[in-house]
Amino acid sequence: MTEDHALWEAIGNLHRTRRDLIAQLAHVVREEGEHACSFCHAEPPDVTVLVGPGVAICDRCVELCREILSLGAQGRR
Repeated sequence: MTEDHALWEAIGNLHRTRRDLIAQLAHVVREEGEHACSFCHAEPPDVTVLVGPGVAICDRCVELCREILSLGAQGRR
């Protein structure tokens, strides 16, 4: 197996794993109801909330975290 082939195979596996994980976790996503974000306290339908055991996080807080992590990664370069 060539190095390029192995890389593309690994990328394909990551996509399948991601897709499977999303399918398994779909039941914890709330777009309506009374599940406030544990961080900003926003509630559906204003945000989509991912609910876990004892904690919930909304799509806006996830995006903010991604931006913060991205800035941190840029600073380490």
